[in-house]
Amino acid sequence: MKLSRLTAAVFAASLLAGCAMFELIDEPRPGTPGQGLVREGANRVVFGAGVFDALSETEDGIDGQATGVLQADLRYGGRLLGLGPAAGAMLNADGGIGTFAGLFADFSVGYLMITPMLGAGAWFASGSKDLGGTFLVRTEVDIAYVREDGIRIGLRWGHLSNANVHNENPSEEDFMFTVAVPF
Repeated sequence: MKLSRLTAAVFAASLLAGCAMFELIDEPRPGTPGQGLVREGANRVVFGAGVFDALSETEDGIDGQATGVLQADLRYGGRLLGLGPAAGAMLNADGGIGTFAGLFADFSVGYLMITPMLGAGAWFASGSKDLGGTFLVRTEVDIAYVREDGIRIGLRWGHLSNANVHNENPSEEDFMFTVAVPF
């Protein structure tokens, strides 16, 4: 699964590093389309629910060890050059707990908001998948429709790995439905 880890890392780093190439805009008012990197926005709490380790692979293919997952993030609306701080936690049905903090950006494309995030944190496997150690790197991308009341409804692809800090570097991909509520 080395290729997907490398692909995830390059994809997330490219999106975050590419922020400088986009025009900084004010967050579009709900119900109006936008185009560009959002300079500042509302604080948001984001709730996600979906499948943890959705693409778990072995030499024989998918291993069928996928499980349910819940995630909650806080995203601060104040930003520097379009990058803002985020922190969150996830819990899967097998008892695995992850926490992370990192940076995110909001790219407005019409009525959609594309939000990549790159962070680091800790993974406590309990009865869940061993990710090779406690340290983790979290990459994710949300694509959400912005409703007229400012609530975002979307999909998230996420990736967890230990970035080869430990001897073994298993990883996991998760897919979630998300709801982002401004406050």
